[in-house]
Amino acid sequence: MRVLCFIDGLGSGGAQRQIVNLAIGLQRRGHEVQMIAYTDDDFYQHRLADRNIPYTVIENRNYLQRMINIRKYLRNADADAVVSFLETPNFLSCLSAIGKHKWVLVTSERNAKEYEFTNLRGRIMKWFERFSDWTVCNSNVAKQLWNTYYPQYANRVSTIYNPVVITTEPVEKKRRDGKRIVIAASYQRLKNPLGLLEALHLLSEAERHQVHIDWYGKAISAANGGVYDEANKLRTSYGLEDCITFHGETKEIYKEMMDADAVALFSEVEGLPNTICEGMMCGKPILMSRMSDYNTFVTPENGFLCDAKDPASIAQAIRQFLALTPEQQQQMGKRSRELAVQLFDAENNVGQWESLILSLIARKKSND
Repeated sequence: MRVLCFIDGLGSGGAQRQIVNLAIGLQRRGHEVQMIAYTDDDFYQHRLADRNIPYTVIENRNYLQRMINIRKYLRNADADAVVSFLETPNFLSCLSAIGKHKWVLVTSERNAKEYEFTNLRGRIMKWFERFSDWTVCNSNVAKQLWNTYYPQYANRVSTIYNPVVITTEPVEKKRRDGKRIVIAASYQRLKNPLGLLEALHLLSEAERHQVHIDWYGKAISAANGGVYDEANKLRTSYGLEDCITFHGETKEIYKEMMDADAVALFSEVEGLPNTICEGMMCGKPILMSRMSDYNTFVTPENGFLCDAKDPASIAQAIRQFLALTPEQQQQMGKRSRELAVQLFDAENNVGQWESLILSLIARKKSND
């Protein structure tokens, strides 16, 4: 089959990483895959180039012209299926599906933010989902939001967890004092860097000497009230320079996770937390806030949970992790890996996507 994958751009975000993983996975199964976007972000483009997957940017800063150009491109696309990720690409794909067309459309819900189902913009976007053939959620929390607010779509909404593909061999950990925690997330307020800083401030001086957190992500200050700058100022104010470092985005994030003692994410809300899924696949203990499908990902056997809006709760999760013996830490990491293989194995999850798309294509042909 011929599959066209559509996203806003190939920046360093989790959704972008996942659609690239899906495109590569489908290609490995013998399908023809191409990718389109409407911004020129190219952080993950090299991975498509390595696999000779065509990538086209349909760039236009005028929103109306962008809608026209995307619809024209998709209407003329030589594809059996279009798969779109994220709200705006989903909307543009649904808009393009109005009227007779030869491909099936699978939109993908990557968030679990309730306000996006209830505010005016969200309601408009979701109304257009009637032109999609299927909606894939990457968490059961997101699926439940669809069933709650749009029960009329319930018979064509399902959950497929993100396939996790670790492209780095295990690395030998660097020698260091204390324990290292890695976070991979953009610097947005909902990712909670300020709450984490408040939690670190609550730790004793001795506890802060036992841990170092390395945060890797893209600073998108203009869209988030300057939260990256705000976090750096708060870090300096609290004297936490030796306890946490804010890095830029990196293409070597899996190497950093492999070198870590734990992987963490303290977001207020997520669709599916890619950092957590990847940390589990890397065989690391997990520290995470109660968001997304947390009760599936973390048990007392592989990590610690906390409340994103309560710095004391985050601090307690860090304390519990610091109290682990090397043997306990190793066992937690082993259990994380076992759970990850069950939930996020790439072959299995890409296979679910493949089966879904093929069944929709077959159904369309029979109806036509």
